[in-house]
Amino acid sequence: MTFEYYYRKSALGFQLFFGFFFIGAVFFGFFRMASLSGFTRMGPMARTPHISPFGLLFFIVPLMLMLAGLKIFVPSLLKLVVRKPVISGDGHGMQVLGKWSKSYYFQWQEIDYVRYEQRIRRTNFHEGNGPTYNQSQWLIVKPKDGQAVEVEIGQLTGTIDDITSDIRKLAPQIPIMGL
Repeated sequence: MTFEYYYRKSALGFQLFFGFFFIGAVFFGFFRMASLSGFTRMGPMARTPHISPFGLLFFIVPLMLMLAGLKIFVPSLLKLVVRKPVISGDGHGMQVLGKWSKSYYFQWQEIDYVRYEQRIRRTNFHEGNGPTYNQSQWLIVKPKDGQAVEVEIGQLTGTIDDITSDIRKLAPQIPIMGL
């Protein structure tokens, strides 16, 4: 028996749209600023570029937005195009896709425990509404030797119950904590 869990395409679609929105807003803002400031003039009528702190702000802010958009867009696109299982297992062991898409393989006898965590993170403070909170679900695989590998499982094709039942079927000796 084997099991595999992938990222849901619907969850990645929102991230792709959000990252593409940032990138598009930067290009629109940059070209709009360039057309208003005269960067597009060529030939003998072209003026020497004048750099002011206020003008530098119109360069740095779009650049930061562009980097934020790329940081959201590129990993989401890679997760959508390259179909690697985030969590998979078979009779011999378990493979986990950790941070930066690094793959870890553990044989069942190497795993000390598996832990489930719900993490709550405070985000923005809205006027009148108070702070908002984001909740994420994590599966932590701790080998007997080495550091634990954390995987966010909130955007996977299966639930925590599906994942833990598959682990219990293949390796009932591994303790699963946090449920």
